[in-house]
Amino acid sequence: MQCPRCQTENPPQAKFCLECASPLARTCANCGTPLPPIAKFCLECAHPVAETGPTPGRSRFVSPQA
Repeated sequence: MQCPRCQTENPPQAKFCLECASPLARTCANCGTPLPPIAKFCLECAHPVAETGPTPGRSRFVSPQA
């Protein structure tokens, strides 16, 4: 995702620019419509919004095996 302020390319899951800390707006990958943070589907075209956080039901940490 490119920052609208400084044009730095940021990872898709970034909420703020890595270079200038400007907030990055989420947009629909299908039609480009701006999306609110809680959207699971696009308001305009109903395209599913990709998950950007940890997968529900999966632990972020794996315990070491003995």
